[in-house]
Amino acid sequence: MNALIVDDVAIIRKSISKNLSKMDRIGQVYEANDGLEGLNVLEEDEHIELIITDWNMPELNGMDMVIKIRENPKFKDIYIIMITAQDSKELVIEAVTNGVDDYIVKPYNIATLMKKVERVFSTK
Repeated sequence: MNALIVDDVAIIRKSISKNLSKMDRIGQVYEANDGLEGLNVLEEDEHIELIITDWNMPELNGMDMVIKIRENPKFKDIYIIMITAQDSKELVIEAVTNGVDDYIVKPYNIATLMKKVERVFSTK
């Protein structure tokens, strides 16, 4: 399963990428600095099955990227995990309504993220 990490903080992208790369079922791991770059990567490799994205980013934020992804039927089966400091009930509902499959509130630890990724394997 190929994955795409979208976050404007390079150290976070690298940390998630490093940990995903250790998982047996993860193939190629791509990184993008913002939602616009994330969409470009997705168009280049249509075999991405998992996206882990931050919400707040420049250019195109994570939620707007998710909405654009979900508008395209060829990307309907991509599993999307949103990582954000936004923890209000209304924003979680907004994320799920717009097509986010799972949600992690910052601060989080990498073990929590890896458990969420393991859940993806059971759906594929």
